[in-house]
Amino acid sequence: MASIEMKPTFSIIVPVYNVEHYLQRCIESVLSQSYQNFELLLVDDGSKDKSGAVCDEYAKKDNRVRIFHKENGGVSSARNVGLDNACGEWICFVDSDDEMENRYLSKFHQDSDLEIQGAVTINATDKVKQGELKYKDEVIAIRCAEDAILRGLNTAPWAKCFRRSIIDMNDIRFDEDLSYGEDSIFIYKYLCFCSTIRYNSHIGYKYYIFDTGLGHKRHPMEKIVSMYSRQFDLYLKILNDSNQQQTFFHRKTLFALREFFLWYDVPYKKLKQYSFVDKIVNKHLNALEKTMLYFPKIYLKYCSFYYKYVIR
Repeated sequence: MASIEMKPTFSIIVPVYNVEHYLQRCIESVLSQSYQNFELLLVDDGSKDKSGAVCDEYAKKDNRVRIFHKENGGVSSARNVGLDNACGEWICFVDSDDEMENRYLSKFHQDSDLEIQGAVTINATDKVKQGELKYKDEVIAIRCAEDAILRGLNTAPWAKCFRRSIIDMNDIRFDEDLSYGEDSIFIYKYLCFCSTIRYNSHIGYKYYIFDTGLGHKRHPMEKIVSMYSRQFDLYLKILNDSNQQQTFFHRKTLFALREFFLWYDVPYKKLKQYSFVDKIVNKHLNALEKTMLYFPKIYLKYCSFYYKYVIR
């Protein structure tokens, strides 16, 4: 039986909900790490299948594994339980249907406020690789969160290493009122207290695309609008330079509306009934872009051109 002989360097937080068919693979990938000084926090978010029992069995065999059973409250609530109970110097989040490559922890340098590794995206059905997130090795100093935001930082919580002291000292937690976009808001809040970010060329995380698990749902339109509204409020607090604000909010508005059209196939006349949508369109889009909103196919083509040729 493996044991924690000292304070763990890493706290690995895994929110668990109805993933009995994939959970063992995830846990085994953590326990097989070449770097062994970690604790694994499994937070069972009221699973209705055998996921909780799988967690209990691993906790019996390895005292690095800590299990927390709770009523269903969503992925943010589960991750917050993990944060409230973490003891490690560094925090890593892993989705319960994903995997860590066995050198994942050992490849972290532990010298920056935030470290980001590469990841591979895999189709869970046929196990075919669909893409990679790759970075070159570099450490960047950031004056404030806007530096990282304007670099287009990936805002998923996985494939990252966070300082627990920054999280705890600033009471940073996931927003439990949101069921979509909560991870982006967590990341941006965290960035407000960072001074350095390390990009790591090692591809150590395997992200599987499923139709099950904690985060794979089609959310009601109202929730998506609420999420974007909160994000824009947070961006406004972070972005201080007026010129950067104008460019950034223009891009974000284009992206948000693109998501609405792609996911919900909703006409703009209906979309603009939401006061938040009407507000950002009038404030951040030019006259041509506003006109194109009434022709979604043309608007989507425009967005594709914009992201390919305008944003570098």
